[in-house]
Amino acid sequence: MKTLGAIIPVFIAIIISFLVEPIILKLIHFKIKRVFSVLIVYFLLFGIFVGMVALIFPLVIKNFGLFLNKLPDILKELEKFLSQWVKVNINLDFSKLIPPIDNAHLKNIMEIATKTFDLGFYLSLIVVGAIFLSFDYQNFKKGIKALLPKKYKKVIEEYLMEFLPFIHKYIKGLLIDSVFVSLMGLIVFFLFGFKDALFFALLLGITNCIPLFGPYISGIPIVVMSFLTSTQEGFTALLIIVFLQVIDGNIVQPVIMKNVIYLHPLENILGISILTTLFGLVGMILSPIIVTSIKILIKHIQKYKKTIEIKKEDSIQE
Repeated sequence: MKTLGAIIPVFIAIIISFLVEPIILKLIHFKIKRVFSVLIVYFLLFGIFVGMVALIFPLVIKNFGLFLNKLPDILKELEKFLSQWVKVNINLDFSKLIPPIDNAHLKNIMEIATKTFDLGFYLSLIVVGAIFLSFDYQNFKKGIKALLPKKYKKVIEEYLMEFLPFIHKYIKGLLIDSVFVSLMGLIVFFLFGFKDALFFALLLGITNCIPLFGPYISGIPIVVMSFLTSTQEGFTALLIIVFLQVIDGNIVQPVIMKNVIYLHPLENILGISILTTLFGLVGMILSPIIVTSIKILIKHIQKYKKTIEIKKEDSIQE
């Protein structure tokens, strides 16, 4: 496990450097030196990340606080509703939910602080590693090619030439689609007078990266929070989310993802089911990429086998 923990930051750094390489190449095309192009790209990425955290974190804290304040009323309404059929007594003492601070809890706090420090250390390794890989990306790429076995070098290169551009196109399409969903959500929620329009829009955009289940992951809390304000606002939020998903799923997404990815619904569901079981949320998000990579790999293996069979037949005829 320790070895895996040491490899993961390096692997993530390689992925990041690969994803940002097309942007760096575009800057180089405008006669900006590679060193400055790399610094500009990573500075912008860092700025976007910090800006998103600074924007989203206060909104999350605010809405979570509102939810906790209204939770007793929600439980009373739920008890009243359920009591029509069965006897229910929901009585939560919120003071008991806050644990006393003793040696055991102090130990837990120290463990959380240690894990937070470790996470920060790993994140810094990833960032520094990605930057240095981007500085020397072309040599790194040549080094990887040199390590490929000669016997399968051609088939591996053909596979990578099809699969790697697909990743860039897929990520680009996903980001464009997420931005569209966020902007549309912001406009519609704002027009209907939702106070948390920005928070809802950002939540929809972020979870849009999760295939199939993204709309439900963000939609359920949005609808629940809207019902806390009023029944009318709750139903309005539900209709807005359904409207946005119909527009996105049937019009916007097919246009953006045209000629980028096609997975049969059964392949998509099976991939999500298996990968979510194995790797959790990360597996769910990456399932379209992983399943597509397997499909492309199978195609190239079959092509390679046919080539070998043809060569054998030609040699026998000679």
